[in-house]
Amino acid sequence: MIEKWLSKNEAAIVDREGKSDIWKLFGAVEREEKVISNFVACKACKKVYTFKPSDGTQSLRKHNCSGGNSGPVAKSMPQKHRKGL
Repeated sequence: MIEKWLSKNEAAIVDREGKSDIWKLFGAVEREEKVISNFVACKACKKVYTFKPSDGTQSLRKHNCSGGNSGPVAKSMPQKHRKGL
């Protein structure tokens, strides 16, 4: 449903603040001036992912973008906080 709203310009991808550089490529989804909780989208191809801050950004880094270069760029970004090191 959210991807449909984005394709019809009934929703928008807005900047989301976070520690990771991944947020240059992904943003929160907003509809009727309200952010839709627990969803983010690729700014280039508008692919939507469920996301909670506790999830981390690893799944977003695995994104293969069909509409831009988010996938390769995301994979090459340094990870600032590595677990288990």
